[in-house]
Amino acid sequence: MADITVSLTVRALIHEDLPSCAWSGSGTHLARMAKALDRAARGEVDYLAVCPPSGLPVAVGGVDYAKTPDAGTLWQLAVHEALQSCGIGTVLIQAAEQRIRARGLDRAELGVEVSNPRMEPPPDMRRCAR
Repeated sequence: MADITVSLTVRALIHEDLPSCAWSGSGTHLARMAKALDRAARGEVDYLAVCPPSGLPVAVGGVDYAKTPDAGTLWQLAVHEALQSCGIGTVLIQAAEQRIRARGLDRAELGVEVSNPRMEPPPDMRRCAR
């Protein structure tokens, strides 16, 4: 099998990106993303897109600065299903962590829905996740 390397850029997600983000969820989810972009315009959150050279988002995710004082809360993280387990989520989280540090914060939080099949908690944390 041949290896292919694709350069990625991380930038702010914008309203014009939403039609190309249908892979990330339902129409209701896209409406929530639009509301999050309005919050980003007010400085309450950062909403990021990871893009290959096409400029179309293949991963998205937000950092909410209002949810928990003195921390950035990572939320709505998604990577296009065809590209999962390729390290793109790691690029997204590293960029989010950089945004958190740039605001002078030293703590990040992450919540995961219990129903998320890719995020089964380790045995010692299952009690806390339910």
